[in-house]
Amino acid sequence: MVLVWWHWLVVGFLLLGLELLFPSFPMIWFGLGAMVTGIIVVLFPGSPAWLQAVVWILISLCFTHLWRNYLRPQR
Repeated sequence: MVLVWWHWLVVGFLLLGLELLFPSFPMIWFGLGAMVTGIIVVLFPGSPAWLQAVVWILISLCFTHLWRNYLRPQR
């Protein structure tokens, strides 16, 4: 399966849309991770699908970690 940059952007927008429907689950970070992955695929177009998936997972985890530990408002 060949994933191109716009596939990642579509997935990112879908996840951001799901965040509007289910605001308690942090899908926004996975959506933003997909969008950043799409930008990376534009810069490196020959990367295999497994590497793109790994990059998406790592970026999404980094966004989630940043939110939970640094950016989340104090309760």
